[in-house]
Amino acid sequence: MAEDAEFTLMEELQIGIWRFGIGEHVAIPLGRPATVEDLHLTKLKAEIVDGELIVIGPTVFGSAEAAWRIRESLYRYEKAGGKGCACSSRIAFVVDLPHRLSFCPDVSWYTGDTEAPGFPRGAPVFAAEIRDPAEYGHEAERRMAAKRADYFAAGTHVVWTWTCCTNMPSTCTARTIRGRPRYTGAAKRRTPSLLH
Repeated sequence: MAEDAEFTLMEELQIGIWRFGIGEHVAIPLGRPATVEDLHLTKLKAEIVDGELIVIGPTVFGSAEAAWRIRESLYRYEKAGGKGCACSSRIAFVVDLPHRLSFCPDVSWYTGDTEAPGFPRGAPVFAAEIRDPAEYGHEAERRMAAKRADYFAAGTHVVWTWTCCTNMPSTCTARTIRGRPRYTGAAKRRTPSLLH
């Protein structure tokens, strides 16, 4: 192929121009500000931040298992009559913040309209962000703090930041941060039993 050949985003991903590490966040250059339509086209776990399409790389077993267990607990609550929907990591929530157009949390609880076509509009009331063992350091901390602030600005009530030190979900620890002190939803009550 010629050096100046142009590829679609998907072709670039398939031939390996964009390499992903564990939990890595990669900005895909589009040559223009990213739009919600780009989320539809990527078919990947992605968010739009500062006009960039940020693709989130794969995760390790411990983080994936922790996410599954949290979602399973929320799903049981949903089926028991909870007012909302337990959501997994592939759902993009469209928001209208000055520098962020979407969230794609690892696990979430959404109380908005689940019948509307397309991506859900508005932030989930609960979001869990599960960090892989490689997601540490100054840049990771800065990105996580900024994302939590965005969640709260968009209307999320509670954000869990999970830290998984190994591939064993039992070694994960959660940090609960509340944007609205009066929130008493299911996620708060179920904290101790999620991973057992």
